[in-house]
Amino acid sequence: MATQVPSFSSAVWSRQGDPLSPSHFVLFLEPMLNYLRATTAHLGIPIVQDPTPHHISAFADDVTGLLRNLTDTPQFLRHVRHYAQPVGLQLNTSKTQVFRFHSTGPFSITSPNLPPFLVKESVRFLGVQQHSTPSSSERFASILTSFQSRLALWRFRARTLRGRAVLLRSIALPLLWYPAVVTPIPAAVLTSVWDPCKAFLFQQPLDPAQACRGPMAQDWPTRPPSQGGLVLPCPTSFSRAMHLWTLREVLRSCSPLRASRWFLPTLELMSLALHDTGAGLDTFTSQFISPQSLSHSGVLGSFWYSTLQQWYRLLRSSHNTTTRTHDTGYWLQAPPSRNYRRVCGRANRPLLYLSKHCNFLYQHGLRTLSDFLTRRGSCPTRTSCSPSFPAPSFTASVIARTFNDLGLLTGPISLGPFLP
Repeated sequence: MATQVPSFSSAVWSRQGDPLSPSHFVLFLEPMLNYLRATTAHLGIPIVQDPTPHHISAFADDVTGLLRNLTDTPQFLRHVRHYAQPVGLQLNTSKTQVFRFHSTGPFSITSPNLPPFLVKESVRFLGVQQHSTPSSSERFASILTSFQSRLALWRFRARTLRGRAVLLRSIALPLLWYPAVVTPIPAAVLTSVWDPCKAFLFQQPLDPAQACRGPMAQDWPTRPPSQGGLVLPCPTSFSRAMHLWTLREVLRSCSPLRASRWFLPTLELMSLALHDTGAGLDTFTSQFISPQSLSHSGVLGSFWYSTLQQWYRLLRSSHNTTTRTHDTGYWLQAPPSRNYRRVCGRANRPLLYLSKHCNFLYQHGLRTLSDFLTRRGSCPTRTSCSPSFPAPSFTASVIARTFNDLGLLTGPISLGPFLP
């Protein structure tokens, strides 16, 4: 109007960096998100004790719908098109990807007015590789290529050893931190990262297939200044520290009645994976001693298994200076690697498949390891079982045998490990 230029549709003809681009998010995309929340929220993942389902995730113009059932994908996309057509937007079907969390074989989605969508096992979301059954090596594969390119680009930018250490700390190593937060770093990946780092420090050829020893000890770059080191973060230690910090914050912010909103989606997805044989924080108190995941714990994946193993070690470390702030309470520990498949008898048969005992306990609301202690306030004894259970001696014996590996520790509830 001010420049006398012919009008044009504000929903098109703008490109990245155009001054009109931010206005599109305000005028079109944010209303679309509110429209989808209002019309398709029932398709999302319900969260216990939270009226708002986990449904929409958006970053700029990258919108992700989180659906409880993938067969609802056509319905979700129809609502997207129903909003897009009147305002002049268009769904880019060539970039629309359908991704599932669990791998169950080939699967496709068809709809009369939509092109067929093949459900993929792996997609890139916000530059990060997502996979239904991800391996640690797959997550780091693309990162290592960028890591090598960045080392080659900045190789001759610093003349001193300390200057090259600063470049590693601020430019190269941060590429690893995002995947390292959610993925344990495999030994092969650690070698592929640490050898180029030492070659970068000592100005040797950046050959990922060639080991670099250097004139100093292997751990010298990570030592503190008091020992003459360069204070570089060790990828393995840094990754484990972030995992343990996340667990500690979860335990500190969660209570038996209410968990923090930021952790509810993860808690809900984990409880769904554990079915009726475990829920809530039962997983966080497991004794994960073996370095290899057993078949019972396969649902946890390498991230949770590795993190819980480190948590268990740190709880019993001599460096742990945990402060105790509660005068009464219990700290529960589930059976080793079987916290969500409670077993009993010499054959170690899961309680889930013993219909007599399973139904008997379910009728009294005992579905998780902490249910009995939460309701009764003590271990199963004849006295504690007398008011509600028939044959209290037999009941106490069954529960005691079932929870034989519970490892109940009386005393204050700790809030997690604290290193001095």
